[in-house]
Amino acid sequence: MTRVRRPSDTFNTGLVWIRRDLRSTDNAALYQGLKHCERVWCVIVLDTTILQPLIDSWQARHADAQPQDRRIEFTLAALDELDKALRA
Repeated sequence: MTRVRRPSDTFNTGLVWIRRDLRSTDNAALYQGLKHCERVWCVIVLDTTILQPLIDSWQARHADAQPQDRRIEFTLAALDELDKALRA
């Protein structure tokens, strides 16, 4: 007989896919993962279909420099803050 897990059950390990909400507070998926799992792995996929046009556009205007875009810098800074918060 197969046992159906109830929402109140606890799991050993959970996976939280972080998509656009890069906050450690007020993040529903992260909250549920931490609530129901002993250990949580967080995963984020940086989508090149979004990031590459930003890099290409910047490089077209600044051929000799490293690509910089405030949106990319913001995303990387937010990921760094999220990493620090999760490790605390």
